[in-house]
Amino acid sequence: MAELKTDLSEVQRTLEILKSGLVEIRMYDNKKIVTSGYFKEPYVNLLQGLNGLYYENCYFTLNDVKDDCYSREQREKYIKGVKVTTSDKDIEPRSWILIDADPNRSSGTSSSDAEKELSRLTLCRIYNHLRDVGFSYPVVADSGNGYHLLYKVNLKNADEITELIKNFLKYLDAVFTDDKVSIDTSVYNASRITKLYGTVARKGANTPERPHRLSRIIKVPNEINITDVRLIKKVADMLPKPEPIYANGMYAANIGDNAMYGDFDIKNFMAKYLRVERVVETSNSTKYLLEECPFNPNHKSPDSMIAVMNTGAIGFKCFHNSCSDRRWSDVREMFEPKSKRQYDSTRTTAVYMPFNVEPEEPETEIKQYYQLHEINNIDRSQIVSMPTGIRMLDSKIIGFNKKEVTVISGNNGSGKSTIIGQFMLNNIEKGFKCTLFSGEMTKERIKTWLHLQAAGRQHTKQSQYGENVYFTPKYISEQIDIWAKDKLFIHNNLVGVKFADVLKTVEETVKNEKTDIVYIDNLMSIDLSAVIGDKYERQTGVILDIVRTAKEHDIHIVFVCHPRKAVGFIRKDDISGTADLTNAVDNVIMCHRVNEDFKKRAGEFYGKPVIQSFVDKGYSNCIEVMKNRDLGYQDELIGLYFEKESKRFLNERFENVVYGWQSYHWEPIENLEEI
Repeated sequence: MAELKTDLSEVQRTLEILKSGLVEIRMYDNKKIVTSGYFKEPYVNLLQGLNGLYYENCYFTLNDVKDDCYSREQREKYIKGVKVTTSDKDIEPRSWILIDADPNRSSGTSSSDAEKELSRLTLCRIYNHLRDVGFSYPVVADSGNGYHLLYKVNLKNADEITELIKNFLKYLDAVFTDDKVSIDTSVYNASRITKLYGTVARKGANTPERPHRLSRIIKVPNEINITDVRLIKKVADMLPKPEPIYANGMYAANIGDNAMYGDFDIKNFMAKYLRVERVVETSNSTKYLLEECPFNPNHKSPDSMIAVMNTGAIGFKCFHNSCSDRRWSDVREMFEPKSKRQYDSTRTTAVYMPFNVEPEEPETEIKQYYQLHEINNIDRSQIVSMPTGIRMLDSKIIGFNKKEVTVISGNNGSGKSTIIGQFMLNNIEKGFKCTLFSGEMTKERIKTWLHLQAAGRQHTKQSQYGENVYFTPKYISEQIDIWAKDKLFIHNNLVGVKFADVLKTVEETVKNEKTDIVYIDNLMSIDLSAVIGDKYERQTGVILDIVRTAKEHDIHIVFVCHPRKAVGFIRKDDISGTADLTNAVDNVIMCHRVNEDFKKRAGEFYGKPVIQSFVDKGYSNCIEVMKNRDLGYQDELIGLYFEKESKRFLNERFENVVYGWQSYHWEPIENLEEI
């Protein structure tokens, strides 16, 4: 076959995209003799010298090289047989993270077309996964024998960063390596060299079955954004770690070479409860691909797996969005439940186990009083609680219980309508149906706002009408509409905004659509003129009707109520209307904006150090649990970050919640040039 030549224009393009400052070019011939050169912009000598040299493969330093290295003998020229090249200590900052999906094949050979295609599909899956975590768009390259993803970073060259990147790659290896393609975990070091795109990948003989190919950059995002280290840590933290060993040994998962610890045997566990489609050995783990996900049998192999790390740690992963927060501990608890309820604040759902409660029997006669032994204990496993998606809130109150009522209040601009939009989306994501009445926003504005929140920052675009104005592209809006169909129902204000009209819509959607939770935004926009009594008697009647409706229809009702103008820090008593309002409901949540007034007023109530910690963390908003009848929490402040691109409140900076419209299988990128 005809031998390919270096494409100097592609090499120049590579340097323009990926490099600035000093770079080392390193080549190896068929005898593995090193040729090296150090070059600075505009890289004239680098380019001119490439065509006059023989080499099998040509590489460059991906990260920035210290200027000191420019004084080495190979300054602005290529020298064959040099002994000193770039080491880890010669790197100043780290500029890129490389993800290399390498097809498994015999050593010293190029990949076949079929093997290279498998590399492409694996990198597409990795891209989709990292996108859903919150990563920005990478540079995508064809290495000749496989494909690369390159994420821009700005990190110091330090041991802790090296360990972080090592764990990041180990996680990708544990999840995505299979018997056909491996994720290269050796590319974590600071002085890593990689293919100089534009040069030829030559491994073995150049044959039709395994040809030599020209490497190239195939996709560059319109804007190369720096990936925040917290996102990298977020992925690295997904790497399974040995679990703590409880005194009773019940949750021991720190296993040895024989996959056992005490009375726990992972192989026996899987043989007893799960069906394994195949086993894959990686450099860091043994991966068991399950025939189907234990939480949803429709999630088939290879989308669900259990990985046993070389350290003994065990991890579970299902790529489908509905199972994205499931862990190995959830799998074990599913089949071998503990005797008491455990709650993990990093998850958005709680797991309940019954407390040996006798089933409740209907009363045959109405008693006027009870003795304790005649009253059944509360069976928490029978309480349906709908998580809000605000982690700290769910860790405190678990979620919104059916048959209960929540009031949300706060000053103008505190985020009341915004946060109930997020509550609704999270309810839908968890399989619950919602009804919404809004007396302040048109149905079109509601849709626009919900589309932004459902899409997330990666899928919204900035409008030409202002720097803080964003919109959701049509093709994504259409997917969101499909996802929300038969799950969200919005009251038509044309049929009336009297209380009876709203209540009728609630009852109709419960009856016909089986809705689980109702949002009323807000109580003051409902016409109460038809309700008998004076102002306060009307409000009392409405509140009691809302409470009755929640209990009778087995739903939860959330309504927004504005506060009166308060002189100090807004408290529960400042909520407008009769005192029966906050007395009758089960939860009271106050929304605050972290502005100068909040700092002063809240500091007087909670203490300045507490509020200063909110300021130091950069929270833009917070919510306050003022009342929770079920578990008794009150006076709890929860900080949140506001994201302007999506109108979302975030639990942590760079959080990227993925809703069902963007499931793992929704339009996955299968062409790397489309990223």
